[in-house]
Amino acid sequence: MVAPTPTTYGVTPPDPVSLSFRRLPTCQSVAPIPLLAPSEFSRIHLQHATAHPPDSVLFPFLHGLEGNNEAQCSFFASTPSTAASATAGLVQDPSGRAICPPRYRGLVWVLCDEDVDGDLPQLATAPTRWEDDLECGSDSSDYSADQPDVDRDVEFGDFPNDSCPPPPVPCPMDMDPPAQDNPALGSSHMHPLALRISTSGHASHLSCDRRHSDASSSNSASTCASSSSSLANSDSGSTAATSLPSPPCHSSSHVTFQEQAQSILGIHDSGVAFVQSTPQLLTVPPRRPPVLTSTFLPSQLIQPSDSCHGDDSVDWEFKPVVVPDGISLRNFGIQVPLYPTISDIVIYSPRGTSPAALRLAARFRRAVEKKLAQRLQRWANAQGQSPRSAHDDHPHMTPEGFLKYGVYVLDADAATIERELPWMIMHRDGECDGSTRTGSRERLHLHRCRSANTIDFAQREKEEMKDLTRASEIITLWSDCDDSDRAHASGSTTNTHWDPFAGQVFLGNSSDVPLWAPFKKRRKNIKEPVEKPSPFDSDTNSHSLGRGFDICIECHEYAPLPGIAHLHAAEQHIRALEMEWVERCQQDKDGDWMDADEPFIPPRPPPHPSAMVHLPFPSSQQAMPSILNALFPVIQFIERVITPGWLGVPEDKDRASMNGTLGNGNGHDHGTRAPTPSYRARPLKVLLYSSDGYTESSVPALCLLMAVRGLSLPEAYLELQVAKRRSFFVYQTEVGLLKKVEARLGVANGHGRPRCYTYGSRDIPRVRVGLARHSATEPSPGSGSYLRPLILTSSPSHFPGIRNGTSPAVQSATTMPDGLGVQVAPQTLRRPRASTLPTFIPDHQSWFDDARFDGSFPSRVLPFLYLGNLNHASNAYMLHALGITHVVSVGECALVPPPQTDTDDDAAPACPPQCDPDAQGFGQGSLWIEEREGRIKVLDIKGVCDDGIDTLEHQLHPICSWIEKARLSGGQVLVHCRVGVSRSATVTIAYMMQHLGLSLVETYLVVRSRRLSVLIQPNMRLLYNLLGWEVRLARERAGGDERRLREELRRALSWPYLAREVHALNEKYLS
Repeated sequence: MVAPTPTTYGVTPPDPVSLSFRRLPTCQSVAPIPLLAPSEFSRIHLQHATAHPPDSVLFPFLHGLEGNNEAQCSFFASTPSTAASATAGLVQDPSGRAICPPRYRGLVWVLCDEDVDGDLPQLATAPTRWEDDLECGSDSSDYSADQPDVDRDVEFGDFPNDSCPPPPVPCPMDMDPPAQDNPALGSSHMHPLALRISTSGHASHLSCDRRHSDASSSNSASTCASSSSSLANSDSGSTAATSLPSPPCHSSSHVTFQEQAQSILGIHDSGVAFVQSTPQLLTVPPRRPPVLTSTFLPSQLIQPSDSCHGDDSVDWEFKPVVVPDGISLRNFGIQVPLYPTISDIVIYSPRGTSPAALRLAARFRRAVEKKLAQRLQRWANAQGQSPRSAHDDHPHMTPEGFLKYGVYVLDADAATIERELPWMIMHRDGECDGSTRTGSRERLHLHRCRSANTIDFAQREKEEMKDLTRASEIITLWSDCDDSDRAHASGSTTNTHWDPFAGQVFLGNSSDVPLWAPFKKRRKNIKEPVEKPSPFDSDTNSHSLGRGFDICIECHEYAPLPGIAHLHAAEQHIRALEMEWVERCQQDKDGDWMDADEPFIPPRPPPHPSAMVHLPFPSSQQAMPSILNALFPVIQFIERVITPGWLGVPEDKDRASMNGTLGNGNGHDHGTRAPTPSYRARPLKVLLYSSDGYTESSVPALCLLMAVRGLSLPEAYLELQVAKRRSFFVYQTEVGLLKKVEARLGVANGHGRPRCYTYGSRDIPRVRVGLARHSATEPSPGSGSYLRPLILTSSPSHFPGIRNGTSPAVQSATTMPDGLGVQVAPQTLRRPRASTLPTFIPDHQSWFDDARFDGSFPSRVLPFLYLGNLNHASNAYMLHALGITHVVSVGECALVPPPQTDTDDDAAPACPPQCDPDAQGFGQGSLWIEEREGRIKVLDIKGVCDDGIDTLEHQLHPICSWIEKARLSGGQVLVHCRVGVSRSATVTIAYMMQHLGLSLVETYLVVRSRRLSVLIQPNMRLLYNLLGWEVRLARERAGGDERRLREELRRALSWPYLAREVHALNEKYLS
């Protein structure tokens, strides 16, 4: 009786009878290489993408159980996971080491780089050729311990015509130049599908790339290198924070960026780059051969073996799998050398079945045969038998149950690949560049398109973070006569809502700082004037571009606090701009403002970037009295310059010099004097920014909210998170300083006097700003007409936002000349309580002072979806403050009864709603009580540990369905595990893939960027579960249509390719 054939997983190999073969023309002794037709390759490629086996087939084998890491092997020696893997063919010895891999047949396709002329196409973060593998020393060092010598000839010795690899190319760049954000996308709040994948109007990164660019040349490569290296400093937040006012070029990094970016491409946030010089960028680059998605290069998988057989020939082997010491559940770095050892290999070349492709296939076949011989040797040693040859009659399996893996050459050249396999061809972001002729300039549309199926992980993560933290309003002060639409100003950008007569503070990142091209220097022996921009030329600082700022304040850890002299210089500079603007308008006889019955001078436009003021601000300081004394003058200065009417009106003696006769322009009136124009100086727009836009600028932003709005610290948290929809992060060590500021301001427990509506039911004064020498109800002569020097009142209590008149900080600020006293009229307005807390919670201090509150909220990844840790879920009062109504606990139960609570289901509630929670000991809140009372719904997923053994494969669908029902009911959901980086991140990614229709890679990078200062790291098994989830969603959307199924999976990556990119992305933070 014939034994049944054991079950195998993965792809079904092609029938050898249906294949054609071709011998190497230079060596007839080598066995012929099988050729694979494009249709057959398309079949097995689709089968590989959709035949996602259970995770128990590949795990724990992919953790590196064939290696010599005894701790790793013994950890997975006897577990339920390994028992399930045994049914798939995995055999382990008593120490846990694998002696027989699972019966799985994967698929890996390799580009024959010898047939590619010039530089190789950009594939990923890995090196390109064997020489790059040796010189760059990046990814390859993670895959192999021993590298061949650089000067060694790595020819395949059996073939005399085997050519040497081409000369090395430069190592890949570390980072792309930053993309310019499109402020027009501000209305799509936190929706990555609308924000990131647009067919027009979205500017992308420049032509230079951190790997090989399509328009590669020696000049462009050097340009990219200098631009990329300079931007590394630019992104770290170096914008000459001590410049007051900013000089023509405020940092060398920004100058370099301008020289390499704006002098070559005039980047506009409308998504169009106007070419100004270097016409070689307009030339059509040479046509590159098609590259398939998830492609590997030979140098990433095989290497010459130290053991030679026969004469002087070189043997070939797979790169050794070097498992790091210790137990790790995230060995993504070993997947590239490990996965091909259980996969069929397909070699493809733009020249079809060329001799180089056949030679490369022969090398891979030698590596496959050597790996099988090693496994058979290990099996024989474990069984106490002598090793036997792998050559037998069965084409795909040995008698011991080992699969035989094949090596094929794709029988298709470049044209055939483009014609018959279009869905498999790699298209990177920014490569679908169309050009249209407009006027005399060529416009290159460098936007993302929906056809892109390959993403630069590092660049996309950077762009997602910039988009999340782009500049948005956090504070607005209105004047009494301003009738603007105030409802749409909250959390807006300058391009979505612009009111020149409202003082505003914006919170953003370093890419929001306006840049400018350096001034052209005068050439020798050429008499031509130096071209300097007008201080009122706001092309690059226009509010239509999402900018329009007057002052930029850079927050970083080692920044000094500006002194009184710096603040005075900044104020004098702004005053000088106002005076110059008035004089310029008075000299303009053709302005539209002259046609009015009552002439008025229009408000000053945003200044040119070279005329802006740049100030530093420390991100966090120790809560020392000296630090607080130096901090408050800066806060007071910012509040003053955004207050409407802060400049006042000019003195009578200054009117003649600013006034003049508006008529014929020569100072003579012909009997009629023109009416005197009026001018109303506008308050300033202040940008508070840091390199990432959420960490170092959070503490200053909260301080300003407490000072200007009169909010307590918990209310400032909620104002920034809920009302302004601004994600931020505060370290627990910084909370002490914030509490000191709160106490100094006297706004604790909501005792301040805010200017605007906010949380709680307090008296809200209406502000009327007048001159220090006049009453607010008695306008001075010529009020609101001209400028005059500012005069500081002697009473520090008149300063808005400073609640303690005897503050040393305020006393020191009174020594600064040219200040302004603000008198607040005693007009008040009562507003009903507008609180997010239920009535049974005393105040916001209850959740803020909770020991489980670590200084930051859970991360908001969608307007209704939060990702956090166990402490976030346990702080039930904080959940109420954020409006969270549903909680998903993944493997970590937050339903812990309070002490001395009867947990019997039939017992009465532990704390009835009418009781006093504080008296009963439940003042800090309990999710267990909230769930029993029906105020918060909880989905508790049990039995899922972050140990690489437990799986979420069968639970993703019901969890996502539960979250979707919560969303449809108007709820907000918190997903958490213990730390919020692995299990809960996996669930969040899965739901966003289903809800937004994004690919796994796109969703992974969105969640990664929105987790802020916490690095999400789903373990390998959970990330593999997400690959299967992507296949399931694609099948549901395709509905049985194979063509649509291919389109749905065109953005999916193979497992080793995805693992390599995740490993390279994590190495930046974990190394």
